[in-house]
Amino acid sequence: MADSIQIIVQSDKSDVFNVERTDCISLLKKLIHERLGLEVNDQVLVHSGKNLSDNSTLKEIGANNLSIISLFSKILGGKVHGSLARAGKVKNQTKKVEKKEKRKPKTGRCKQRLKYNRRFNAAAATVQGARRKGPNSNSAK
Repeated sequence: MADSIQIIVQSDKSDVFNVERTDCISLLKKLIHERLGLEVNDQVLVHSGKNLSDNSTLKEIGANNLSIISLFSKILGGKVHGSLARAGKVKNQTKKVEKKEKRKPKTGRCKQRLKYNRRFNAAAATVQGARRKGPNSNSAK
């Protein structure tokens, strides 16, 4: 019994198991099943960031007295293909609105004519010799 050690198994709570250093991980999984009720096939044990295989021993993985082994349970799932992958997504539910057509901007001779008319009409509307008031002026008309 000189090789008897205590292993701390951490899940949502911590449990201490008395095992031999020469015991396999599969035996530790059986002890966890007896105490916690988690099925052996659903258990994933991790020590020092590495998943533990069932046939390796505690000595092989480098577990010492009061070493911590993390316990996780397998979760069903994986990649989903086809329409199930898009379940719950809001695609093609909102109708597309047509873009409004904008007028083509005037260029060249037409643009110059508009500028001239704007300036000429503004100059003709004001009294000759008087200064034109801007659109934001506060002076009375």
